[in-house]
Amino acid sequence: MPQSHIIGTSLLGIVPVGLSSTYHNLKKQSLHLPTALKIGVGLVTGVAVTSKFITLQMSQDNLRLILGSTLATSAIVMLKKA
Repeated sequence: MPQSHIIGTSLLGIVPVGLSSTYHNLKKQSLHLPTALKIGVGLVTGVAVTSKFITLQMSQDNLRLILGSTLATSAIVMLKKA
């Protein structure tokens, strides 16, 4: 499977989780809606720009390197905090 499909599939898999979390947080009134909307707009804009201008024009090897580096960095940060 091409790396761009792997990334797209992973991002689409996050959508139901995000919607469910948003619903429950709204129901419990445990979020600051204006801030959440600003973050959401920023994320949607960033993903749209990245997918259009970067992801589809990069080589498979570079995408794998970036994704692997991001995951490894996240894992290291999480292990240091544990």
